[in-house]
Amino acid sequence: MPLPALETAQHLQHELYPNAQLMILGGSSSTQQTTSTSDLDLFVLDPSQPSSHRENIIYQDWPVELFIYHTLETYYFYINKDIQRGRPALLRIVAEGQVIIQQESCAHIQPNAQSLLQTGPPPWSDLQIETARYMVTDLIDDLIGCTNPYEEIFIVQALSEELHQFLLRTNGHWIGRGKWIYRSLARWNQEFANTYSHFFQQYYLTKQKEPLIQFVLDVLKPYGGKHFEGYVVGK
Repeated sequence: MPLPALETAQHLQHELYPNAQLMILGGSSSTQQTTSTSDLDLFVLDPSQPSSHRENIIYQDWPVELFIYHTLETYYFYINKDIQRGRPALLRIVAEGQVIIQQESCAHIQPNAQSLLQTGPPPWSDLQIETARYMVTDLIDDLIGCTNPYEEIFIVQALSEELHQFLLRTNGHWIGRGKWIYRSLARWNQEFANTYSHFFQQYYLTKQKEPLIQFVLDVLKPYGGKHFEGYVVGK
């Protein structure tokens, strides 16, 4: 049986990254919410490394995802990419994880990440909001007119992603991917996240699309409803 996540991360740091200036254990393993398929997400700042890179290994029976940075400049470059796309994968590891080792010169890094995470992503422009509403409109119209049940499955999957992105970015919140779609919605509004998930779940269980269509139309109403006529890009 593998050692606990924190203890394993400490062993890994001593054995593989003795020169690390900062190592942080992120993800579910840092919150004691591990599952049978959980891995260790480890942020490593180590100037002795030849380059910044990502690497997956098995260590003491744990699958480990390593996010290795050899300079602060490279780290901040990727943090800025997180911020601009509105999906804070690396930022969340650094901000919310458990510190394994930290030199005094790196003491500012986690508080800075926490501040950036709390601030949220940069606001969308009017055109970005308009484009996202059009994308949701396009998908809901596809779903309304679709007569192929196999095509419907993939339309609904895309709709779940596009609609969550529209809602969260329009309201100044981070977006997610996979399980983090629900988690990101829940951090914005727990009750709405449950309702959102219920309608998509009911579609997959029953293949009845009408309740989901009505839910999406109701969600769009406060933002002006569906958007097709008048959408212009690059003119």
